[in-house]
Amino acid sequence: MKKYLIFFNILIFNFAFCQISIDYNIESNIETSLLKINVTNNSNEYYMIPLDINGFKGYYESEYCGTFDDQDYPYKFFAPTIMLKKDTTDAYLIPNSSRGNMPEEVGEYIKDLEMVKNKELKDISGWKKKYHFITEKETIKNYYITKNLLFLKPHEKYTYTVTLDLGNIRRENTSILYDYYFFEFGKYNLALHLCITNDAYNWLTLKQKKKFKKYKFFTGLIKSNTFSVEPLK
Repeated sequence: MKKYLIFFNILIFNFAFCQISIDYNIESNIETSLLKINVTNNSNEYYMIPLDINGFKGYYESEYCGTFDDQDYPYKFFAPTIMLKKDTTDAYLIPNSSRGNMPEEVGEYIKDLEMVKNKELKDISGWKKKYHFITEKETIKNYYITKNLLFLKPHEKYTYTVTLDLGNIRRENTSILYDYYFFEFGKYNLALHLCITNDAYNWLTLKQKKKFKKYKFFTGLIKSNTFSVEPLK
């Protein structure tokens, strides 16, 4: 498999100007790549943005720029969405779904998922008691967004690394479901999008909003520039 060195620039568009930029590079084959990502606040303002740095999402039209209320944890709602299309078309590719197909080492795989699930349920239970939530839904929503908030000071850069595997895009941490892409010979255009709508912040408590009051709550669309790749070349 041929290796690629790809440089992306993702710009967050808020009204008519860019306040935050994200740039990263890939230095490996296109099917499984380690990304080093830099998130930079280019403004003189303090910004807060939900960003799940633990993975990516496959593209589904019903979920793209959807509302946080419509999706259940532990789905990676705030992870960047993979936008792929053939060089000869404008239509984005919808990934295939595993639909519950499990790997050969099913016993160990399920055991690992159960360990992760039990830990997260324990954490969520403690979260509910700590913040005195009444329902499970508001507890889970608040837990997920709070655990995935990125706070940026003016001109601050945040760096992290994450693996992108187009053959195994985990939808959540505690499920056997995953998305994947099949490739044919030819060129593809690859980009990442992240859409944050106002409703996401409705799940923060008044106390939390007061605590974060010096930060602007980002809403808008993140789009990377697009690169042409040939996975099967």
